[in-house]
Amino acid sequence: MKAYQIYHKKKAELDREFSQIPSETTYLILDNDIVTDQFPNYNELVECFSTLSNLTNLTHLRLVGARYLDELSGEELANVFGLLPQNLTHLDLSFNNFKRFSGEELSNIFASLPKNLTHLDLNHTKFDNLNREELSNAFSKLPPSLSHLSLEVWGENTRERTLEKFTSLFAAIPKSVSHLSLSECIWHPLSLKEWAQCCQAIPENVTSIDLSNTHLDRINSKYLINLESSLPHVNTVYLSIDEIKSISQEGRGKLGMMFPNAKNIVFLDSANKEIETPAYYKEQILAHELPGQQEHQQELEHQQELEHQQELEHQQELEHQQELEHQQELEHQQELEHQQELEHQQELEHQQELGRQQELERQQELERQQELERQKSQQRESKINNTTKKIDSIITELACKIDRVDHHTYKKAHEAATTLLTNLIAARNVYEDNLRANNIPHEETENQFKFTCKKAINDAKPVLEKDLGWGDYLKNLVKSLANAVITFATLGSRHSIFSYARPQSVKAVEKAAEYLEINQQNTLS
Repeated sequence: MKAYQIYHKKKAELDREFSQIPSETTYLILDNDIVTDQFPNYNELVECFSTLSNLTNLTHLRLVGARYLDELSGEELANVFGLLPQNLTHLDLSFNNFKRFSGEELSNIFASLPKNLTHLDLNHTKFDNLNREELSNAFSKLPPSLSHLSLEVWGENTRERTLEKFTSLFAAIPKSVSHLSLSECIWHPLSLKEWAQCCQAIPENVTSIDLSNTHLDRINSKYLINLESSLPHVNTVYLSIDEIKSISQEGRGKLGMMFPNAKNIVFLDSANKEIETPAYYKEQILAHELPGQQEHQQELEHQQELEHQQELEHQQELEHQQELEHQQELEHQQELEHQQELEHQQELEHQQELGRQQELERQQELERQQELERQKSQQRESKINNTTKKIDSIITELACKIDRVDHHTYKKAHEAATTLLTNLIAARNVYEDNLRANNIPHEETENQFKFTCKKAINDAKPVLEKDLGWGDYLKNLVKSLANAVITFATLGSRHSIFSYARPQSVKAVEKAAEYLEINQQNTLS
């Protein structure tokens, strides 16, 4: 297998790096660390991934923890995956965040995968936000050629959520899948009976299953019976040899009852490599032996263990000799790998710190913008209140002035003044409503208010000037109202633009509406 990896490149170099991938490459690694500075955007990724269609020998692609895909929408990610070569058979998408996608988006993403895909790794891709129906619809869009699926998942905080999560996910497994890897799944906090319930949700087309590194050795052997017949359709099981060695003979027999129709047990070492073991381990699991059933079997197993030990010692001697011959070369290689791993870890930490800093700056900018908006809103509210208070003070003074008019002697003038007061209050209310709605230009609102006030004053002026001698007062009234509006438009300026005819101080009196009501009652009396 010819492997190639794009690693620690500048964003500006990606186009050239993708175009220079050797045509004979069969295994391509495009993990999270392909770039060291800014992640490429959607159009740049499309340009890079479009070059992969030329790799006719490419069968394996690894996109582990590819954070440079996190900014893509569901539609954009589906488009990028649609550019992958159709000759691809193995795809590793582990440690990618699919939790942000809806059920429809995930369906489109799965539908865009290469049609000849046989192996798909979805470990730690997180589908917690989707319900059973959405998962089923999404998984049904996976390529029909898919036969091997990896789903490493962890339990939730509660048993109810964990049970629903596992059963929904397992029930969604496509009918084409025959091998399911649940290696390193964390079943906590489920009971063994609930664990069995989850396993029963796995469809019958799954005939091979990997249960390595699932902490089987931490389960009390006498309770393993609760898993009985939870995987009756499985005929091949992958288990960790270290875990099996830690389980008693009784426990091995009860564990075997979990898959009563299994014909083959494959043991894996700590590196997940197949390993040859004494035959009696398999026999104990497949025979479902319990204590007291075959006492003679224990003696036979002991003898087999001795023979195996002798063979193992002989093999170890040969391996030791080979190890001595190559020790220097291996030590040098290990040193190089250690240095590369150290550099990779440092770069990863740098990227993580950079990401945290960028997120902090984004949050601070958002809070600053929100504070500015809040201050602007408060300032506008304060200006509106100040303006309406000045208008209210002017209207209240008018109400007081009307209240001092003898409505019996000057009945017509009193009625004209009362009508003027009513019209000015109405104009004031409309002006305030328009300011708060803020959907009309301020200049237009101001002109409308001044026009309405001036018209109301001019309508009342002939009678009030003739009967009460209010000519100068009415002129000042027009200017006072105009100055109050101009104060709002000029951000609270304290200086009036218009000068008054008489230099009198205006005494503000509250509750103009109450004066109007009193005047109307006096008129009626």
